[in-house]
Amino acid sequence: MKARLGEGIRRWFAPREIIIRTSGRIQFICLSTRAQLIASTVLGGVVLGALGASINLAIEQLHQYSRDIAVRQAESAYNELLTAFGDYVERAGDSIAAADAEVAALAARSNPALPQPTQSGDVLANLSGRGDDALKSALRDRLTLFESDLRTVSERNKLLVGELSELKRELQQAQFDRDTAVEARQSKTALLAEEMLKSRSLTDHGEALQKQLTDVIARGASAETRINSLTGKVAGLEAEIQETNDHAADIEDQARQLTVALNAALDQRNRLQNERAKMAGEVGDLRQQLTSLQESQANFVANLAERARGNIDMMEKTVAMTGLDVNKLLQTVSEDSGEGGPFIPAPAAPSGDEGEQKLLASVATLGDQVDRWEKLQFILRSLPLTAPIDSYYISSAYGARMDPFNGERAVHEGIDMVSKLRSEVLATAPGTVKFAGWKGGYGRVVEIDHGLGIVTRYAHLYAINVKVGDVVDYRQEIGKLGSSGRSSGPHVHFEVRYNGRPLDPMAFLKAGRYVFKG
Repeated sequence: MKARLGEGIRRWFAPREIIIRTSGRIQFICLSTRAQLIASTVLGGVVLGALGASINLAIEQLHQYSRDIAVRQAESAYNELLTAFGDYVERAGDSIAAADAEVAALAARSNPALPQPTQSGDVLANLSGRGDDALKSALRDRLTLFESDLRTVSERNKLLVGELSELKRELQQAQFDRDTAVEARQSKTALLAEEMLKSRSLTDHGEALQKQLTDVIARGASAETRINSLTGKVAGLEAEIQETNDHAADIEDQARQLTVALNAALDQRNRLQNERAKMAGEVGDLRQQLTSLQESQANFVANLAERARGNIDMMEKTVAMTGLDVNKLLQTVSEDSGEGGPFIPAPAAPSGDEGEQKLLASVATLGDQVDRWEKLQFILRSLPLTAPIDSYYISSAYGARMDPFNGERAVHEGIDMVSKLRSEVLATAPGTVKFAGWKGGYGRVVEIDHGLGIVTRYAHLYAINVKVGDVVDYRQEIGKLGSSGRSSGPHVHFEVRYNGRPLDPMAFLKAGRYVFKG
C-alpha cells in the first residue's frame, strides 16, 4: 500500500525544473516533490478553513440552544430550593410550637396552679424551686431533643443558604451567557436577513429573466410565423424566376440570330484585334515583372541560405569543440534517416530564362543548408552538453593522474564532480538506459545510450532510480550522488564515450556553455 501511495505521489508530483538564463549564465531551479506536496497541503487547508467557516453558524445555533436549556434548568432548581427552604422553616416553627405546648402541658399536670409559660426556658425557671426531680428530668430530656432538632434545622438552613447563593451565581452566569448568545444570535440573524434580501433580489432577477425568456419565446414564435409567410413568398418568387428564365431563353435565341448578321461580326472582329494588341503589351509588362520578382526571390533565398550558413557554422563549431568529427556524425545521421522512392528527374528550366534558373539554384542551395541544419540540430540534442549535477567542483580531471589509493600513475577516463551526498544526478541528454547496476570499482553505475555512438556513464552512485530499457529525458533524475565502489568520498564519476572510446567531458561542458551563451 505504501509503495503504491509513493508511486502515485511521484507520478502526480514529479520533480520539475525551471531553466533560467541570465547574462549568459544558466541556472536550474528544481521544484521537488516535497515542495509541491506542501503547496497542495496549504491550498487544501485554505479550502477546509472556508468550509469550517460556512458551518460555524449551525454550530453556534446548537450552542445557543444548549445554553437556553441550562438557564431553564438553573431557574427550575432555584425555585425548588426556595420551596424547600420555606418548608424547612415552616417545619422548624411547628416543632418549636409543639415543644412549648408539650412543656406547658407537663407543667400543668404536675402543678395545676403553676402559671402557663410561653417559652421552655420560663418553664424550667418556674420548676427550679419546686423539688419535683422527676418532672425536671423529663423536661430536660425533652429540651435536649428539642435543642438537637433546632441545631439540625439551623445547619440545614445554612446549607440551603449556601446552595441558594451558589444557584444565584450560576443563574446570573447563565443569564449573562444567554444575553451574550442572544446578542450573537441577533447579529447573525441580521446577517441572515441580509443574505435573505440578497437571495430575494436574486429571485426577483430570476423572475425578470424568466419574463424575458417568455418574451423571447413569444418573439421566436412570431419569427417562426413570419418565416413560414416568407417561405410562401419565396416559393412564389421562384415560380416568377422560372417564368423569367423561360423568357430570357427566348431572348437569347433572338440574340444568336442577330449575331449572324455581318455588321455585328465585323464589329466583333475589330474589337478582338484591339484587345489582342492590348493584351500583348500587358504580357510583356508581366514578363518583366516576373523576371524582377524572380530576382528578388533569388536574393531573398540567398540571404536565408547565408543566415542558415551562419547558424550551421556555429553549430559545427560547437560540435567540433567536443572533439567529435562533424562529417562522420552527419554521415551517421544520414544513414539512420529514412529516405527513398523512385528516381524522377526534375524538368529542366527553359533555356534563356536566367532569373528562373538563378531562383531554382538558390532554392536548391537553401534546401541543402536546411537539411544540414536539421541534422546538426539532431546531433546537438544528442550531445551531453550540461553537467549531471547542479552545483559541484571538479576534484579530478580527465587524463593522466596519480591514483588516490596507491599513488601510482593511472589513466582517468572521466571527471570527478564533488557535491553534497544524495544530490540529484541528472541525465545530460535524452537517451535509453543500457546499464543500471553494480560494476566493480565503479560501484553503482548508470549508462545511457544517446544514439550516434555516444554513451554517458554516471558512477559511484548512492541510489539508482532507473532500469535498463527506460527512455529518459533531458535533465531527468536517474539516481543519487554517493560514494559506492572504489571511491574516497561523495562524488559522481562522469564519462562520455564515442564508439567505445573515452572523450574529455570538459570539452562537452565548454561547448554547452558556448551554445547557451550564443
